[in-house]
Amino acid sequence: MLNATFQNFVRDENRTLGTEHFRTFCMALLLLAFPITVTAAEVAVEPSLFVRGEYDDNVAYTRRYKKSDYLAKIKPAFRLNYRTEVLDLESNLAAEIYRYRDETCLNTEDQHYDVNGTFQLTERLSVSGNGAYRKDTTLESELFETGLTGNTRQDRKRYTGGMSATYKLTEKWDAGLNYNYTKTEYDWEGNVDYNVDSISASFNYLLNNQLDMITIQPYYAWMDSQATSTDNYGLSFGLMHAFSETLSLTAYAGVRYTKTSYSYVNPRYMVIINPITGEPEYFVMYTPVDEKDSNFSGVADVGISKTGETFSATIGYNQDLSYSSYGEPIEVYKAYFNTDRRITERLRFRFSGSFYVTKSEGKYNDRDERYFNVSPVLAYRLTRDYSVEVGYRYSESKDKQLSSNKTTDRNRVWVGLRFRYPMKWQR
Repeated sequence: MLNATFQNFVRDENRTLGTEHFRTFCMALLLLAFPITVTAAEVAVEPSLFVRGEYDDNVAYTRRYKKSDYLAKIKPAFRLNYRTEVLDLESNLAAEIYRYRDETCLNTEDQHYDVNGTFQLTERLSVSGNGAYRKDTTLESELFETGLTGNTRQDRKRYTGGMSATYKLTEKWDAGLNYNYTKTEYDWEGNVDYNVDSISASFNYLLNNQLDMITIQPYYAWMDSQATSTDNYGLSFGLMHAFSETLSLTAYAGVRYTKTSYSYVNPRYMVIINPITGEPEYFVMYTPVDEKDSNFSGVADVGISKTGETFSATIGYNQDLSYSSYGEPIEVYKAYFNTDRRITERLRFRFSGSFYVTKSEGKYNDRDERYFNVSPVLAYRLTRDYSVEVGYRYSESKDKQLSSNKTTDRNRVWVGLRFRYPMKWQR
């Protein structure tokens, strides 16, 4: 069954790797490969390819009109790291090509480009910068970020950029300033484009044991769209503590104060059946208002990591303000875990999962959803750089505000081949 899917991919290859995208990819490689300093440098390059055949029993993750299908996923990627005594530059480029056997209208190509760099200006002062572009679909991206499953599967573009500076005041004290900008655009008119500007400061103190650090972090974020405008003020306190060489804790907790001005509220997700095609069509209706709201809430980001010779594990919890594709501020509570264990020299087992509670922030919307997923993966290393894996993911979501069809689930099973070509040299 998968052969037809791969044949569809081959037929569409020329369209997928269009001239414009290929030119952009080559230009990015040339810019990144050009040496920006003449000092001794370590250069690491890693092209890679992941090919995956998958069965999905609910490809659009809907509560009704569920459809199953087989698909192929092809992911070529390229990573470059350029490091000197004063500069650390890393860049990643990747494309994800999806080809479905029957639901060919879902065929798509995602793109991801990012660059991150840190430059040591003086012994005490360092500066950093980052930029990224990502084109994907709302189904997977919004689900991972917010835990919301009410989105139709539409294309999304996201642009991010930021800069920061850190200054070492004393042997134990350092201070930092950070700014980030995010712009999110949706192809579907039922979604609401939005921008986020955020600025934060951090004051870090290294304790006498030279292992633990405490942090004070004030911050401000402005979220703006045609539907709402939100000012978010916060203050967090952090602790980084090493229980041992293999067990560590990173914990942030604090409070935030949020003010929101509403222009459009109460998005209603509508589904109608096209009388000609018989297919469901989706749209959103909003109510215009001129209102304001404010509230206090807590924020948290806690993670515990354990490492060993043959395994690693992380468990964490996060609570913070976010933004939905309908232009509304939401509060997201997320618990997660990841484990990775080496069974033999060639065989590894990975297991991960997450649980979300997502609620509306403010009095004009009444969103209350639950979402969780678990995923075991078994990977076998064929050679040093080639491996094969078998994986499964189960997802389930529940919208407590619906009167019927509150719960839906999804099962995915896949077999994949991963190829890496790492190279490293000194310049």
